[in-house]
Amino acid sequence: MRRFFIAIPLPLEIGERLYDMTPEGEGIRAVPIGNHHLTLRFLGELSESSFGEVRDALEEVEFPRLELRFQGVGFFPQGGRPKVLWAGVAPLAPLSALQKTVDKALSGCRLSLEKRPFVPHITLARLENADDGELAVFLKAHHAWEAPGFPAHSITLFESRPGGKGPRYEPVAEYRLGSLMDFLLE
Repeated sequence: MRRFFIAIPLPLEIGERLYDMTPEGEGIRAVPIGNHHLTLRFLGELSESSFGEVRDALEEVEFPRLELRFQGVGFFPQGGRPKVLWAGVAPLAPLSALQKTVDKALSGCRLSLEKRPFVPHITLARLENADDGELAVFLKAHHAWEAPGFPAHSITLFESRPGGKGPRYEPVAEYRLGSLMDFLLE
């Protein structure tokens, strides 16, 4: 079976900027340029029939375009050894509404969805026994970090394919956000 997730893709220049700010060091594996995205819903492994249901259900998503910006950095999990270093995304209310709209569209599909709360973020790096001192310096230096916004024009159904240097994320289907007037004005 194949693995999938639904996300907002980031423009390449923003991925480059995020990659450049990601710390380097032992135990820090930066997300490659081109793999940065904002996950709205992780789906996991899907059968061909479930994949078809998801693809069709996402056709029904109607939501206005969003202007997103980055704000702050942090790590997961909060209570344990850091495993993921991330950049925060704002504004939260419209993103949460979009995520709920996606979940509502998927409600008719035969899926077992994660129950974790939605925490909008962009993964910068995966951590494996990274130096706590280096991470603390990075977090302190970037705690109030902000970056210019970008327009989110679409959501994408991605397939995650394993690879030797980490997974490759391949777009399978794209779904435009906004109204017909938005498209005419492009």
